[in-house]
Amino acid sequence: ICFSRTPPPPPPLSIRGHELEVVGVAKCLGVTFQADLGWGTHVTDITKKGNQRLHLLCRLRQFNLPVEDLLTIYTCFIRPVLEYAAPVWHPGLTNTQHNKIERIQRRATRIILGHNHSYDQSCKALGLLTLYDRRENLCREFGTKLCKSVLYQHWLPQTRGEVSGRSTRQKSKFDPIAARTRRYANSPLPYIVKLLNNV
Repeated sequence: ICFSRTPPPPPPLSIRGHELEVVGVAKCLGVTFQADLGWGTHVTDITKKGNQRLHLLCRLRQFNLPVEDLLTIYTCFIRPVLEYAAPVWHPGLTNTQHNKIERIQRRATRIILGHNHSYDQSCKALGLLTLYDRRENLCREFGTKLCKSVLYQHWLPQTRGEVSGRSTRQKSKFDPIAARTRRYANSPLPYIVKLLNNV
């Protein structure tokens, strides 16, 4: 990966004699990766899919389904599309991308409850967190699972207690991952370490 304005051509890579094509965007396990490590294409993909599914919610609303049923359809059929693999891409989103995703839930609450409530009032009435808060929680939960994982615990840095050998109030906090660039600081592991240290 090279972030210069005129990156040199990458060296040719081949698997079993077949040269791999160089692409700017690639999809892997449902997540769209860009060569510049941005998430604009992925956000466009998931919001497009979310908007398509909101059309179903609109149609069901016309049949006067109860609010509880409409909410269940949203939380089980639409919201998961907007949160799939969130710990991978959430830390690197721009404010514009955060807002673009949040607009899907804003539209969903208007469909379910009508236009007479603000977004905050609608979320409170329906018992919904904002999508941003939910993604933060998903990142935190993923980090907590990493702490307990025998196979992947080594992904995280040592705790301050392990480094110093002393029992202090900060002994369970992780040594922050040093990041010279904002891009790296907003990548998954440094971001999750920061979230865990703020618990």
